[in-house]
Amino acid sequence: MPTKAPAAPSPLAPSPSRACPPRSSALPPSPSSVSAASASAPSAPDHPATAPFEPKAPAFPAGAFLCTHDDARRHPHNHLSCRNMTPDPSLAPAQSALAAGNFDDAAGLFTAALQKDAAHTEARLGLARTLHFAGLLGPALQSLAPFFTTPEISAAAPPAAWLEAALIHRAAGRFNDARLTLENAPPAVHQHPAWSINLADVLLEQGHPAASRDLLAAAPGLLARQPQAASSWLRSQLYLPEVDASQLHASSRQWARWHGGYDPIPMVPPNRELARRLRLVFVSSRLCAHNSAQQLLGILPHLDRKGFHVTLVSTGRIKDSVTEKLRTLANVWIDIPSELPDADTAKLLRDTKADILVDQQEHSNNGPISLFTRRIAPLQVHWYCNALSTGLRTLDARISDSTTEPQGQADELSSEPILRLPHGYLAYTPPHLAVAPVDLIDPARPLTLGGIPHLAKCTDAVLATWAEILRQLPHARLLLARNTLGDPATRDAFAARCHAAGIPADRLDLRPDGGAISTLAIFNDLDLILDTWPFGGEATSMDALWMGVPILTLCGDRITARRTTTLLKAVGRQDLVTTSPEAYIARAVEIASDLPALRASRAPLRAAVQASDWCNGPLIAADLAAAFRALWIKACHRK
Repeated sequence: MPTKAPAAPSPLAPSPSRACPPRSSALPPSPSSVSAASASAPSAPDHPATAPFEPKAPAFPAGAFLCTHDDARRHPHNHLSCRNMTPDPSLAPAQSALAAGNFDDAAGLFTAALQKDAAHTEARLGLARTLHFAGLLGPALQSLAPFFTTPEISAAAPPAAWLEAALIHRAAGRFNDARLTLENAPPAVHQHPAWSINLADVLLEQGHPAASRDLLAAAPGLLARQPQAASSWLRSQLYLPEVDASQLHASSRQWARWHGGYDPIPMVPPNRELARRLRLVFVSSRLCAHNSAQQLLGILPHLDRKGFHVTLVSTGRIKDSVTEKLRTLANVWIDIPSELPDADTAKLLRDTKADILVDQQEHSNNGPISLFTRRIAPLQVHWYCNALSTGLRTLDARISDSTTEPQGQADELSSEPILRLPHGYLAYTPPHLAVAPVDLIDPARPLTLGGIPHLAKCTDAVLATWAEILRQLPHARLLLARNTLGDPATRDAFAARCHAAGIPADRLDLRPDGGAISTLAIFNDLDLILDTWPFGGEATSMDALWMGVPILTLCGDRITARRTTTLLKAVGRQDLVTTSPEAYIARAVEIASDLPALRASRAPLRAAVQASDWCNGPLIAADLAAAFRALWIKACHRK
């Protein structure tokens, strides 16, 4: 378990280390810039995680954060925070406006309720949530301030207020303050399922997958009651090298035993016409600027619409330019609020009369996997976010390929039949914000290794291996970029782990996103990507190769340890695939020892990517269409 985070500063007495003027009231510090608020945040000291509990208010920042509309809404756990409250019928129009994304109307209605009764808890929480989803994170925190005016009032604040404050911090990229808020909440808040789920998510973001897993497992009965908590518990194990492929499968089957007891019997199609136009329904909470949506952009323009009618169902809150583009590619678009119970959502999905229902997320990103525990359509299939077997018997196929999942053991460790496409299952579309790759690299720039891994992927073994590579390449540096590294305390704690593994501080460059990841510009600063294991890259590997940056990978025994291998094989760079840490180190040193040749390989690599199967949308769309049709014909012969 990571050390306990430092004590949360009370809004009654802002920390002197934070840039804020003296206050005459008990409200949080006044708004200022994000950089001023974050520059002096403390790092996490080493002291026992069992330190005595002291009730404190949430760690309100010195700045009122204005982030993008998308970033503010990427954490849809909010609906968990108020389920124990009795709804006020008078606020139904406000709640409906919020659910529909009409933030101006919702804010006006919640504000009007507060003008009548300033102590109206549900209205205040609703206003905070509205401002949060609208991207006005500073005002959202300010709206919660009445819950935390004194230590006594803070201790009596409703659990939803603490949970909402933590979610707002996380949306603002203040992961340590989110953790502080949750850890310092009163004991009554700790009993709420959303407390465990959100703290586990923050621990994972900060690079502590074992702590995330253990926290969820320790909450009495939580995993058996909450599908989302069980999914987070399952996903956290993907990062742990001590959990092998067989244990992962056992955990996915355990998830199904807890939550997958609905309608396991295959459904006979009501209309068995083999060649008719099929209703294809994709369900996702990430129909926005996200890698799963990018895959849809790769296939939908090329999918035979005479053979398939396409419905896109969004269960997420994020709407952006990618969402609008996807709308134009769908025959029908349906928005379903994430707060809607699964039984009601399943009814709406049945009303689409889907022939084939497609899941894109399995247990990731707060996706709708629990819907697939029910038999909603004659055929139910998983495609794209392929990290592990879902554990479900209600899925008729999981689409993959023979490199990512070779025949044999992979079939034994899959609850779903594996349907392997001949040219791979990926259909890459570069992000619309992507910059052009550099043609010439400053020869004075030192050899730069690294990548943009999730911090949880950077296990102690991975860091030790990178340290050895740097030892053997004394002129190289390690560049790692991630949005979580924009939080000073998270960055300092991760830097300490790197230093403990033997990575010199003066050769380590840790960067926040700053837009360089979403635009792919970060790859112009890298000479060689060092893939992680046992959880390697996929979307980020596609981005890196698209930008012409070679990736060194270690191929392992599970899906997440083989996906980059699949990509490299498709572009003819099997020479970048290794099978042991020793071979990984030796190959990295060999490649990087000839820096001119390494940099000269960028242009040919990008050309190979552009010619590869996973950049061939029409090819993958045709393969998917053939696979869907074959599954349909098989289903029509069921008895």
